[in-house]
Amino acid sequence: MSASVAAAEIPDEVGDAFAAKAGFDPRELISSYHYFRIHPQRLQAWREANELKGRDLMRDGHWVVT
Repeated sequence: MSASVAAAEIPDEVGDAFAAKAGFDPRELISSYHYFRIHPQRLQAWREANELKGRDLMRDGHWVVT
């Protein structure tokens, strides 16, 4: 995670995109809500441990699949 930002501090276009995808707008909440920006370094797709080999989709923050 690189940053935590309060809902009131995010740019409108980011908040609008989040609201459209999530189905609700945290900027309208009375309680505090934080957005977290993450930068994954490794991403894998698998169901069981025996499927782990060759399942990297991202390594060192770069996609290895197209």
